[in-house]
Amino acid sequence: VVDGGSQPVWRHRERRHTPRTALGCASVPVLYDAADRGDWQEVKRALAAKCDVADAPLGRHGNTALHRAAANGHAAVVKELLRARADIDTRTDESWTAFHCACHSGQNVVVKLLLHRGCNTAIETDSGRTGLDVAIARFHDHVFRILENHHAPRGAERTQTPPKREKQVLGRVAERQRWTQFLLRRHVAAIESSESESLSGAPMSALGMQRAALE
Repeated sequence: VVDGGSQPVWRHRERRHTPRTALGCASVPVLYDAADRGDWQEVKRALAAKCDVADAPLGRHGNTALHRAAANGHAAVVKELLRARADIDTRTDESWTAFHCACHSGQNVVVKLLLHRGCNTAIETDSGRTGLDVAIARFHDHVFRILENHHAPRGAERTQTPPKREKQVLGRVAERQRWTQFLLRRHVAAIESSESESLSGAPMSALGMQRAALE
């Protein structure tokens, strides 16, 4: 509220914690905004009005409508944009493709779609990371499995040993699971110790539930 009058004026401010979204920006093209929100019908209307699918608004780090739709998991919008001949491997200012965005957000449906449409999985960002590297860094083991099966020879079994580089995700996920179990067990021990000191004869329903979660 500004100006302090009896009729206050509301000014919409862009949310700074989401710098790559289109929310609250009047200058953002209609197609970009609709793709970011997942509004499939609005995307179709914008494409029918001959909106440029390659348009990257200023201040959006080179992201196009395809990047935003992939990052947010809007598979139907991604299909429409590709049908409108959007470049599947177009890059942002940091050389991220829509495939990188989908891997980063763990959007397995969009990842499968982009793989089926023939995206280039070997493209690296300016920091030298492929989509697989991004998925590993974000602990998206389901995306890793999709990529593992995609790159496996036809007829190969799903249980085949992955390459050394791809094994990293398995070790990191297992490490995170062990760390979570350790913290949970320590929390249970602390509860047990405190309840035994104060309420030695009281039932421990909460403690029993946490123990059951560990089994």
